[in-house]
This record gives sequence, structure tokens and C-alpha cells, in this order.
Amino acid sequence: MYFDCVHGMKYLITRRNAFFAALSFPIFGGQSTNEALNDRVFEAVWEGVRDEFYDPNTRGVDWLGVKEEFRPRAQACTSREQLLSVLREMLNRLHNSHIFLYSREEWDLLQNVLPFCFDRSSGRLFVRYEFQSRTLATAKQFEFGDEILSVDGTDAHKLRPVTLAKLQEVVGNPNFGPADSIAEVQIRRRGQIAFVKARRVARPAGFESVVLEHLKPNIALLRMFTLGTKELPAQRLQQIWNQVRASDGLIIDLRNCVGGDSKVSNFIAGSLLGGGKQLFREVPRPGSAKSVSVDYSDPEVPRFSGKVAILTNSNTESQPEALAAICKEYGCARLIGERTAGALNGWTIAIGLPDRFARFALPYTRGISPKGFEYEGRGVDPDEKVINTIEDFRLHRDQIVIEALRYVTTKQD
Repeated sequence: MYFDCVHGMKYLITRRNAFFAALSFPIFGGQSTNEALNDRVFEAVWEGVRDEFYDPNTRGVDWLGVKEEFRPRAQACTSREQLLSVLREMLNRLHNSHIFLYSREEWDLLQNVLPFCFDRSSGRLFVRYEFQSRTLATAKQFEFGDEILSVDGTDAHKLRPVTLAKLQEVVGNPNFGPADSIAEVQIRRRGQIAFVKARRVARPAGFESVVLEHLKPNIALLRMFTLGTKELPAQRLQQIWNQVRASDGLIIDLRNCVGGDSKVSNFIAGSLLGGGKQLFREVPRPGSAKSVSVDYSDPEVPRFSGKVAILTNSNTESQPEALAAICKEYGCARLIGERTAGALNGWTIAIGLPDRFARFALPYTRGISPKGFEYEGRGVDPDEKVINTIEDFRLHRDQIVIEALRYVTTKQD
């Protein structure tokens, strides 16, 4: 993390990184507001977009018209929570990822999630994977295919995953909660209703963000839940890759993989592509003093010679999406699953708000792929679209992994 002390207000955050530990926050989360404070906060947010957002044309949104529409609503708010909700609604008009506006209390809740990732199928929610604890040897509580009915008495339909794709409401989403809080999860397993006490885990420090499995003696499955170097430093990444390279086929599971930085994806791209290949460019706002940044595949990584499949879903976001796009555009892996989230723009600048009102940050770059495409708001389409159906969950089979295994074990022509 590095800093640009412009009037002591602004901080620059490294690539696609959602961690804002350096910012100050109010200690009085539910305090009421007044019209003067509301107006100052509103102006700071609105002007931040006008002056710092990577697109001075605000992606075609009439930003002056937005001001006229939302300012009276902001002035009329009687609580911090109401104002945050109105401001998030306004910022979501940009239809851009990597925008952050959360109170300290909301941010603290966002750091702790239920100990599993989940999928939706025909309006129903199912457990797909239970995270492995980094520190505790605990027995598994959930199985692939468990249907989630409720969490702490809240209907499961209100569950939302961690996302950078858009600003979301935190309070009321039972996926999030206080550190080490215990959630009562109601599930249906093999036709029987059960209640499971599940401790929320810190993300991503509380669970293994990378898990290596072997589906067959010569086929590796690498589950990744972030591409951050903090969770996957160079030495550990190299150790894991040494094991991967011994395999004839590799499946990289990027489903529900959110965030990270380019060092990890550059490393993987170097092994799959060879070194020195141009990857993503980060292009700042026109007229900015900041320069274009270009990533290249790592030339120091030994090549992987087997077939590679990459698994994606609608919660594959940010740096993992960049890796998926790189592999698809260069043809070094087959993408299997669902379209990614379309959350790739970009590097983030944090902006101070009056009265330390909330954490606020905006993307100041846009990401351009090796072939010159922007995937923001579009996502990366798989080469082979596969989804798990209710029947797949009932039979405890991950059809997406099955299709990937079929691909990597089929001999090349």
C-alpha cells in the first residue's frame, strides 16, 4: 500500500485491493445526521466521482442530473444508515465495480463470513464448498449439496457472497457478522431438516485461500479463493506450483474467487504461456499525471506442459477474472462454468469524507486486456457453459468439475 497525501485526504490502494486498514472511521455508527452534514458528505462523494473516477464521462451517466435527483434525498436523511443507503444507490448508477462506501461497523461485519461458499440453482441455495480452517483441525459440518434454508432465522434468499461488482447492503445479509460469531444454519440434507451451529470465519485470513487436491494421481485441482500475495506469498506459491507441475492435467477453480493482485496471476500466466507476454494494462483517467501500467507474464516460472481447465462463475471477480481473460485470449486454458462478474476496473483511490463519515474509494484506472478488450460490466464468457442443477446437488456431484476432468484427461489431437 502506498500513499499520496493530497491535503492529507487521499490514499492510493494497490491493484484491485479491497483492504482499507489505513483509513479512519467514525466510532459512532448509528448516530443521527443533520442536513448540513448530509450536504457536505453528499458533495464530497459526488465531487469525488467527478474529479477522480477513471472515466470523466462517468460511463455515459448524466452526473449533473444524478446530483439534482439525489441531493434532496440525501439532505432529508435522518440517520447515517439512511444516508449511506442513498449514496450507495447513487454510486451504483455508474454500473462499475471496485467502488466502496461502508461505515466502519459495516466494514467490520464484511470481514467475517459463513464458513462455506454457496450456489443458487432455480432460486434455491446449496453449499458447494466448506472452507478449510488455517488454524483448527475441525470436523466438516457441511456437505456439497446441503440446501440452505435459513441463517439465524433469516430466509436464505437474503444471502449474498462477498463481491466487488457493486455496492451492497451489509446489514440484513446473514453471510456477514461479528468476528467469531456463531450462526444457526438450517439445512436440508437427504430430505431431512437439520440445524448446524457454524462459526463465521475471517476472510481470507481464517481459512485456506488455496487448496491443492488430486482428483486422480496425475490430475491436480487447485481451489483458489483469492489471488492476493498476502495470502499466497511467493515462497508458498512456488511450493504449491512445484507440486502442480508434476501433474499431467490441471484444474484451477476460480469460482467465488474475489480480489488479489497481479503478481500471482503473472506467475500463473508465466507457467502457462511462457515469460514476457503482455497481459493487462491499467489506464488512468485522461489528463491524469499517473502513467499507464502494463503487466507481463513472469519469465522465471517453469512451464506447465499439461492441459489446463479454469472454472468460473458469476462470483469470479477482479484479478481472478483478469487471469481467466488472459488464459482465454491466449488459448492456454479452457474456461468451463459460467460468465464471470465483469468487475475488473480497477486500481483504487480512497477519498476522505467529512466527519470521517465512512470508507469511500473509487477506481481511477480501467483494465485493458491483451487483445484490447474491456470486460467491466461484461464479464468473461466460458468456452463451455456448465452449471450445477438441483439434481446435481441432490446427487452430490459437481458437474463443472466433472466436465473439467473430462477435458484435461482427454488426449490432445
